Amino acid sequence: MAVVRPRFTLLLTLLTPLAAGAADDWRSCRRIADDGARLACYDRHADQAAAPASPADFGLPARPPAEAIDAIEARITRVDPLPHGRRLIHLDNGQRWRQIESRSHPSLKVGDQVRIRHASLGSFLLKREGSGATLRVKRVR
Repeated sequence: MAVVRPRFTLLLTLLTPLAAGAADDWRSCRRIADDGARLACYDRHADQAAAPASPADFGLPARPPAEAIDAIEARITRVDPLPHGRRLIHLDNGQRWRQIESRSHPSLKVGDQVRIRHASLGSFLLKREGSGATLRVKRVR
C-alpha cells in the first residue's frame, strides 16, 4: 500500500464534499476511491451522528432511525423447558429467545402467534396473541 502524505490527505478531505456532490448521508462515502478520503468522509458523518442535537438531548441515548424495527411477529415452532421454570422459544423465522424471568404466564405452545418488542434498558418483551401478559426474553440465536 502506498504511503499517503498528510497534506495530500488533508487536501482530499477538504475536496471530498465537492467531489461527492456534498452527500447527504454516509452511504455516499463508499463511492470515494481514495482510502484516506473515504475514511475521512465516514468520520465526518460519525461525528455528526454522535453530536447531541441540543443541550436538552445531552446524555440521552441516540434515537434510532425512522426505519428501525420496533417489533417482530412470528409463530412458535418449539418450546423447550429450561431450569428454574424458564423456557427456550423457537420461532418460525429461525430465531431463538430465552425467557429470563421465572414465571409460567403466559402459557406458550407450538403454533402460538407472538410479538416481541423492545422494552426498557435494551430488553425485550414477548407477548402471545390474545394474552395481556408479557415475558421478558433475550435473543440467543
